[in-house]
Amino acid sequence: LFKDLYGFQQIPTLEEYFDLVKNLSIFSVIELKNKKLPYEGLEEKVIDMIKAYDLSHRVILCSFNPVSIIKCQVLAPEIKTALLKDRLFAPSYQKAKSLNTTFLSIRHYFLSTIWITRLRKLKIPIMAWTVNSPSRLKRLIRAKIYGIITDNPQLLNDILTLYKSKA
Repeated sequence: LFKDLYGFQQIPTLEEYFDLVKNLSIFSVIELKNKKLPYEGLEEKVIDMIKAYDLSHRVILCSFNPVSIIKCQVLAPEIKTALLKDRLFAPSYQKAKSLNTTFLSIRHYFLSTIWITRLRKLKIPIMAWTVNSPSRLKRLIRAKIYGIITDNPQLLNDILTLYKSKA
């Protein structure tokens, strides 16, 4: 899809990424991709690198795997965590509450106004992923959810700048 636009682009390693962002004032959401296949020692390796770069206060570790979330909380309680869900129904937020995750990170399609209101009443901070539509970005910004994950940070930044200029 993007090959014609950008040619071959190698995905940076986590270390290369941390080298890039260590002096920037940004928050990073790191997804532990271990839902279907276990990666022995993944949580330890990622957390060791986060600590080596002194980024514990600027990272959210997220996973679809509740066991991985628990492991991260035990290894590094100072690092925020998010349970990823691609559907939203009562067990989703109950699981997030029972795990004591910092956030519930939901596929944006499922974040209706009703669900946002319900989760807010339950005091569950919400993040939405992967939001690339300008109208969806605007709606979620207006809803004042905690975080928005997008493939187009420039678009999100432009919309945020527009909203700030109107305030």
